[in-house]
Amino acid sequence: MTTKNTLQNIAAYFRDCYQSDFRAIHLLDFFSKKVTQPLVYEIPELLTGKLQQTLAPTDWGRQIASDLAVYTKEKNLLCGAFFLSGKTMMIGKSQRVFAPLYLYNIDLFEEDGIHYLSLDAERPMINPAFFDCLKSEVKDETVTLDYLQNKLPKGYLNLDKIHEIVAVLKDCFPNLNVESIEQFPQMSSLEEIEKMRKSRTKMNSFSLVSGICIGLVNKASGSRGVLNELEMLSVDDEFSQPLKALFTDAEMPLKTDVKVDFFAPVTLSESQEKIIESAENNVLTMAIGPPGTGKSFTIAALAVNFLSQQKSVLIAARNNQAVKVVADKIEQDFGIKNVVVRAGKDDYQKFLKKRLNDLLLGIGLGRYRITKYLRAENLLDETIAHLESLENEISNRELEELKDGDFLALSENGIFKKIKRFFLKRKMNKYRPFWELLFEYDKITKKKHGLIKEWNEQHFLHYLKKSLKDYRDDFNTFVDGLYQDYGSLRDGFFSQVNFKNVFNAFPIWIVNTADIDRVLPMYKELFDLVIIDEASQCDIASALPVLQRGAKAVIVGDPKQLRHLSFLPINQQRLLQEKHQLNNIFTAQVNYRDNSILDVASATIKSQEQVQFLDEHYRSMPDIIAFSNQHFYDGHLKIMTETPSTRSIKSVFFHQVEGKRSVRGFNKIEADAVIEKIKTLVDFEADLLPTLSQSIGILSPFRDQVNYLKNRIQGQFSITEIQKHRMLIGTPHAFQGEEKDVMMISFAIDEESHPSTFQYLNREDVFNVSITRARSVQHLFLSTSIASLSPKYLLTKYLQSIEKPAFKIEETTTWPALDYFMEDVEATLKKWGVDDVKKAYHIAGLEIDMVVVYDDETYCIDLVGYPGDFEYAIPLHRWKLLSRLGIRVFALPYSLWNLEREQCEEALQHFLEINN
Repeated sequence: MTTKNTLQNIAAYFRDCYQSDFRAIHLLDFFSKKVTQPLVYEIPELLTGKLQQTLAPTDWGRQIASDLAVYTKEKNLLCGAFFLSGKTMMIGKSQRVFAPLYLYNIDLFEEDGIHYLSLDAERPMINPAFFDCLKSEVKDETVTLDYLQNKLPKGYLNLDKIHEIVAVLKDCFPNLNVESIEQFPQMSSLEEIEKMRKSRTKMNSFSLVSGICIGLVNKASGSRGVLNELEMLSVDDEFSQPLKALFTDAEMPLKTDVKVDFFAPVTLSESQEKIIESAENNVLTMAIGPPGTGKSFTIAALAVNFLSQQKSVLIAARNNQAVKVVADKIEQDFGIKNVVVRAGKDDYQKFLKKRLNDLLLGIGLGRYRITKYLRAENLLDETIAHLESLENEISNRELEELKDGDFLALSENGIFKKIKRFFLKRKMNKYRPFWELLFEYDKITKKKHGLIKEWNEQHFLHYLKKSLKDYRDDFNTFVDGLYQDYGSLRDGFFSQVNFKNVFNAFPIWIVNTADIDRVLPMYKELFDLVIIDEASQCDIASALPVLQRGAKAVIVGDPKQLRHLSFLPINQQRLLQEKHQLNNIFTAQVNYRDNSILDVASATIKSQEQVQFLDEHYRSMPDIIAFSNQHFYDGHLKIMTETPSTRSIKSVFFHQVEGKRSVRGFNKIEADAVIEKIKTLVDFEADLLPTLSQSIGILSPFRDQVNYLKNRIQGQFSITEIQKHRMLIGTPHAFQGEEKDVMMISFAIDEESHPSTFQYLNREDVFNVSITRARSVQHLFLSTSIASLSPKYLLTKYLQSIEKPAFKIEETTTWPALDYFMEDVEATLKKWGVDDVKKAYHIAGLEIDMVVVYDDETYCIDLVGYPGDFEYAIPLHRWKLLSRLGIRVFALPYSLWNLEREQCEEALQHFLEINN
């Protein structure tokens, strides 16, 4: 089988898998239990667009706002319009039908205590239940749900569009009574709808009702757009390099020896830099990022580095929170504005249209000046040259310090040593002290970051202005396409656009994998780079259309965190593999049910140089991450939050309560304890601004306990309090990719719990995610003693570990029995009243010669030049990383300490802010 045929079969196979697993919104009756808080709305201006926002009933709006605050990940607010009314048979039973034709996303927001509704008219979905009830009438095989989706008009509805709806429905379903919709904008009232639903009707005799209903509905678990694009891939003739690398034996060139210039305004770790290099040089890269190791930071830096080369980047994930964090880092942490399109947001099209129209009018280009651009470029070149010169000077000086230190420490006293000391002192008077070189290096590095930020902005504007000048037609055509309804009209405009030119205006796109078909056409290698974040949660099928859009791909995730969920039976998967002749394909590549796209990448990547492990943890206090580090990552994580002060802080607390799990699956006493702990925190921070208040997460491994906690929290806390503390309540699956300042974990386990309860909690991915979401404090609530738990459980081991200190507080003893330099410096510090001095101490994943805690501040002293274990200076890349973490370091050379001690003492006192 050829490469083309193999990939076509694979796409067709995954389409069938995804379709079997797909659970769409399917509303047969808007007043069934599937919809909570249903509201009949009699204001047609919501659909016509005459009012961009309309009032919501006060009590209903307040309740919906509370529900959305608590159920933000599970539910969304939908508006149904034009209802199919009648009866049908479902599994041998008569079923009442009140199925909307259109389903719209609708936003609820509050201003000055008043709630408003705003409809997303551009992206309606045709309700599958509407078509299912009528499909027996269809005579033309071309009439499908997708046909209706494309044929029926989108956008706000005027009379012309109403006539178009009527014409399409009459053509597809000749027996359907559509008189009511022809009376639009007249809408049915609540009384009329209730009367209609109670009236007797014949089986499969349907009429259309002109009405609007709004309610909360569980979010869909899949996307019809993914199905459509997999269908397109199954007949495509050309495939992207990443797809070939993942699913065929095609050889991909490796150029891992090429050094890459890095142009993002941040300092990266070695592993982060290697990811950048691999992404530049290889078709496929995999980055493994345990909790809190800077995955989002790395992705943002990677995207900005491609931006600096006029290259385009698509970042996709199944989790909206994951991609939001990346966008925030680029725009806020890196300070680079107007380069990111957040295509997952409902108003992204409005943003695109406004931005493009402004650019075509010349608005927004005023910040660009060719002189400013050239000045930024020249200053950046000068600064980089200055840094390189400093690096050489520091390297040479370190060698001299090592040589001088050897002489001063080891040579015997005599006339030769006296003469040599005299000339060494004269030489030192000509040089800046070693610490000043490193302080200057730190200062110039920060200056470089600021210049890179300025240069990136001007560089972006330079090429944007050039593109608008040379390729204005592409921008106009792209705008025209955005104003078209989805389908063939839009595709026709987009097919005339050279997107490489458009991407000079919008170089970085961030999108949910389920929404990408609504955002951009699926052209082969449309982007220079595609990044899939939280890839362990991304099923293989959803990833294929994303990867088709990239010339290169970076797959980012963690196999030790939660995986995607599939309900596809094993036997059905085997039958589908046989149907598409994929029996001889490597199992990992076609195991839709059990494998994520991260698993496929891990199984097929050819070179270890394409795999990087992020090993520096930046998120949590040391004892929060300690257990996960030891049990899931074999102690390979460097805890960058680790300092002498944080080592001694207890951040994980165990609360044993006398609760019991009810027959309905929840534990009231545990929930009471959680609520009381949250109340204490909320009351303590009552006077703080939201930006200064701690975020709170409430997690339970079990759905019944989560639902009970949600109801209790809605009753105990106001919407303002819930939003102020960014409260999130959910199972571990709701917390993948999330982090909170304070976490409450209610295990809902007692001494009578069934063994299967512990088996679920003993899953490494579930447990790892559960205990690694907190930044500052973690509270554990359990209705049994540690002694009653089996020692084989992860929970038992975890609880036992928090009873002991997470770290041994005593100092390590790797220094020699006598290190004169270290002992002398320590004695001097203690003479000044600095008593807390730690030697050969690990901080931020690195052994530091001396760590000093003085006046509640932590300082590091790097001893340089004295022969022995501590003679070498901290490498510059580690120095920069310590600076990024806000850890201050003083490089103290033995030669100057020996020859000009007073100068050293004065500088060291100034560094430690000691006022003698």
